[in-house]
Amino acid sequence: MVVQTKQCNDFDTASLLIALLRASGIHARYVYGTIELPIEKVKNWVGGFTDSMEALRLLASARIPVKGMVDGGAIKYMRKEHVWTEAWIDYIPSRGARHRAGQGDTWIPLDASFKQYTYKEPMDFPQAVGFNAQTFVDEVLTGSTVDPINSSVSNVPQGLILQRMQEYVQSVHQYYDTNLQGKTVEDIVGSKKVVAQDFPYLHNSTILRVRSAHFTRIL
Repeated sequence: MVVQTKQCNDFDTASLLIALLRASGIHARYVYGTIELPIEKVKNWVGGFTDSMEALRLLASARIPVKGMVDGGAIKYMRKEHVWTEAWIDYIPSRGARHRAGQGDTWIPLDASFKQYTYKEPMDFPQAVGFNAQTFVDEVLTGSTVDPINSSVSNVPQGLILQRMQEYVQSVHQYYDTNLQGKTVEDIVGSKKVVAQDFPYLHNSTILRVRSAHFTRIL
């Protein structure tokens, strides 16, 4: 399901990686512990945030316990509980560049759930075609009956709303025909791509700052 849906948490990702490693004849195990991640990496990881607190709030809203670690008056790291993988690798002397089956000598940490991305922002069509959302809302409210005491709105001018939406759609079509011929879907709706990393050898550490860890073979 991880492969099919691309939707998973850190435990799911670790399970997939362990399954692939074991299918390749490499012993692997789960590691569960408390880690700290550089906040700049976290902001990219969770959606390209520019505000550290907003990135932490997003994770907290998904019921992921996180804590911002302050250094010098600013958030420098995020602390959270995490699951990752360790593989029994033929590490000495080639540092994993040449792994001989059954010849492991070192547990090497691997974490496929923590990634960095490049983002392409979607086009702002309202701005491009001169559509002002606040002006539209004000126009609708002016033509409606507003009851501030009961916080209700009635007699909403549905004809006006339909007209403005039709005008907006027409403007978008005209803008597309004039300015967007030859553009890709990514140019228009934006994209999010994993930054691929291809190392000639395995590192014996990750970007994680491990505060505590427990090793287990659940499966």
